Amino acid sequence: MPAPLPVTYYFDPACPWAWMTSRWMTEVAQERDLDLTWSVMSLRHLNEPRDIPQEYRDYIAQRQNLSGAVAAAVLRDGPQVAGPLYTALGTRVHPGGRRDIDAVVAEALAEAGLAPLSQAEIDAEGPQQLLRDTTAAVVDKVGEDVGTPTIDIDGAAFFGPVVTPAPTGQAALDLWDGCVLVAGVPGFYEIKRSRTADPKSSIKELPMAREAAPERRRQILDAAVRVFARQGFHATRVADIADEADVAYGLVYHYFSSKENVLNELFVQRWSLLIEAIDEADRSSATHEEKLGAVAGFIIDSYRYDPDLMKVIIVEVTRAANSFGRTHLEEINRAYELIAKIVADGQKNNIFREDIDPAFAAMVFYGAIEQLLSGWIFGVIPGSDRDFDEARELIVKTICEGLARR
Repeated sequence: MPAPLPVTYYFDPACPWAWMTSRWMTEVAQERDLDLTWSVMSLRHLNEPRDIPQEYRDYIAQRQNLSGAVAAAVLRDGPQVAGPLYTALGTRVHPGGRRDIDAVVAEALAEAGLAPLSQAEIDAEGPQQLLRDTTAAVVDKVGEDVGTPTIDIDGAAFFGPVVTPAPTGQAALDLWDGCVLVAGVPGFYEIKRSRTADPKSSIKELPMAREAAPERRRQILDAAVRVFARQGFHATRVADIADEADVAYGLVYHYFSSKENVLNELFVQRWSLLIEAIDEADRSSATHEEKLGAVAGFIIDSYRYDPDLMKVIIVEVTRAANSFGRTHLEEINRAYELIAKIVADGQKNNIFREDIDPAFAAMVFYGAIEQLLSGWIFGVIPGSDRDFDEARELIVKTICEGLARR
């Protein structure tokens, strides 16, 4: 039996592109026999001698504790903690949109089952030297034209792939197999085209990435999510949100006119990203089954990476027929219409049977996903990463086999 393929994934947790690719890498590792090592590097150290825009330099500096925390944890607890800690950090910073880096580091360490780290431990010479060493190793492997992500496949290293959103399912495996092939060609150096899109926390992972907002406003919205999920919307007072956010009661009203306004903004931000993800899937060159898979993966991963917010969206809005659900009926129906369009296009192309109303198929498709989310929310079905991935595949298989031409 052949040995697992050795792969090293070099990342800086601050880089949104590395985060996109890392989610693809994580999915690939579940299906391919890999000896995968997560190795933290530093964009700050990499770019110290470079002439880069000040805005980008500030961005890196504000987030340097992310890579520092991983390096310090690796030195203290061993290299095996790098992957789980990266996932905990990246989920908060990229799809979560968090900017309170010190709090993110503390929460991520706890989620990964690791002891806290002081600022002195993060800034110590040991972690910083580790970051300098790994960054230098990446430059040695790839050259000066390097950044994150960088992947070493059995000794052949390259910068990339840079993808958005992170591919899933068979598309993820196809991309990996292609990378392995080109890595095995000794004289292969470069394939490149200019980026025309920003990194999106996914159709695997837009989970449903949050719109940029002033830091204090975001702090209040994040606090509201936690309180609404814990207490329910109707039992929550504005004072509860203020306490959770650790801000003055009056400051909440500076940004929001009421708790209803808070819930409205949370829903509109999140739902608009769902609509964008469905539209992007529809416009892609994927098969109709893959398009529905992308939509299902987006919704399921929204719960995977942000369960409290999805609980609030489902319990307090989409199932609240006499209150918030009715208020947002137009936006909710828009998502159904876009899913129905994918089905209708499949019918026109003789992929799906024509005797099923696309609108009905869309309702069944979304309803099945929402019922699964409810099962995870209330803890009545298992909710591991593998359960999430299997659920996505089974839903798409069930719906598409039901729609298939007889």
